Amino acid sequence: MLSIASMKTLLLSFMEAVLILTGASDPEELSPQILERYEYYSHHPLKINYDPASRLLASGLFSSYQVATLLDYRGRSGAVLSERELALVDGFREETASALSLFVSFEGEIEQKGSRISNSGVARADLKSAGAKYKFTWGDHADAAAAFRIPYQTPGKTTWTAYGAAYLKHWSIVAGDYNLRFGEGLALWTGFSVNTLSSIRAFYRGGSGLSPSWSFTGDGTLRGIAASFDASRLSVTGFASFNGTIQAGANVNYLFDRSQLGLTVTMERVAIDARSSLGHVYVFSEGAWDWKRRSWAAVAGSVLRLPPFSAALRVRAVPSAFSGKKNGEYSASAALEYAPGKFRAFMSAEASLLPVPVKDPSRRSLKLLAITSWQPSELFSLSLRSSTTLRNYDLQRRSDLRLDASLTPAPWNVTLRGNIVLGKALGALAYLDCGRKTELWSIFLRATWFKAENWDDRLYSYERDAPGNFNVPAYYKSGIAVSALAGITLKTRHLRFRAYLRTGGVFYYRHEKPNTCTVKLQLMLD
Repeated sequence: MLSIASMKTLLLSFMEAVLILTGASDPEELSPQILERYEYYSHHPLKINYDPASRLLASGLFSSYQVATLLDYRGRSGAVLSERELALVDGFREETASALSLFVSFEGEIEQKGSRISNSGVARADLKSAGAKYKFTWGDHADAAAAFRIPYQTPGKTTWTAYGAAYLKHWSIVAGDYNLRFGEGLALWTGFSVNTLSSIRAFYRGGSGLSPSWSFTGDGTLRGIAASFDASRLSVTGFASFNGTIQAGANVNYLFDRSQLGLTVTMERVAIDARSSLGHVYVFSEGAWDWKRRSWAAVAGSVLRLPPFSAALRVRAVPSAFSGKKNGEYSASAALEYAPGKFRAFMSAEASLLPVPVKDPSRRSLKLLAITSWQPSELFSLSLRSSTTLRNYDLQRRSDLRLDASLTPAPWNVTLRGNIVLGKALGALAYLDCGRKTELWSIFLRATWFKAENWDDRLYSYERDAPGNFNVPAYYKSGIAVSALAGITLKTRHLRFRAYLRTGGVFYYRHEKPNTCTVKLQLMLD
């Protein structure tokens, strides 16, 4: 008989759930940090019925608005006992609740084991580097974690992250590495965010506040000390960071009945963000001022949901003086989605002015995207994705057409992809991925053919790897790539041991590039 976890996996896979919650439409749009976080909570579910606001926010799975409405629902109606009931809470939709069910627990307060101690560890090594990760958790009261990665040839470039955190009824305190995400990210946003408008969810961010970080890379995180106070409607966060440059600031958020208002202040910027949920309409906005550069920025938009239709609009204005980058961004974006049952059609367009002051003030681009997917049964799905970018600078046109077909008669899985890119010339890629997964073991094999003579025509393809790893190679020139991933899981009453071995190689025609090979071993104990 299948376990509950296995039945969930059949209904909605891990990667599908992550894509729904992040707003990405493809694994290629994700990051190593986000996969590490979601992989952890898939095996250590968050207890949403009695974890305090500090613990819910620290998970990074929810926005501050969702946490506030969830706490309000718990106070009025008691425990949330199913994903169906979670979908009734303001800020959660049926699709969101279904995806979250892979990472949260609906157990009630009577089952609380708040003082239980748990440990989890990961060790991995490949031909280029080695790394390890460890996390200690004391129920709902505290946790601590550390991770590092050492490249063999340049050990001086070792990366590491570590933190210790305490969670009280209304407080969370983090010392070490952490992420801060507020509003729409104009004043302060570290870590992962989706940069492509490939879904309605990707049009807005909705910050999750303070969350600790223990990734292998630690890209973009802050290092110092931070604390957050969360009451029923008010949350206040303060921080000081000392990695590289000294940074400090604070955020205040207040929840009204169906709206939220926030203020973020740092040593360089001040921003005010607001969002409101008005039945079928969701409105979001943020305005910021950089007092060091004497520049402003703003973003505003709205989402309309009238199932099976959804629509979104967004405008952004971020001058180069504010962003600190070589070019600014002034853009207008729109999207329309039609999703009746097992069929989904999505279209988006973004027109941008990306001026480089003095040098080229008239850089313009237009991005068009269309996605259609059809899942006539639980066993078969088909997806077609087409995108075109038009610009008046550099590579003036790049079009991408991709077809994916997937057959999943559990425990088997077969995926076929065909991908064509038209840029400077023609690039093409095709792969066949097949495998079998059970509760005890899994094995996946992939063969990829590619041809892209110009770097501008390169093709990206997400490849299976050990849990928490992110592997999106860029295929260039002509050749064949093969890979295999095997895993085994052993369980006792209190321990779970998982081992994964991945190996592969890329072989080029006519010796255009040197052939490469990879071997990776990852061990996990919790």
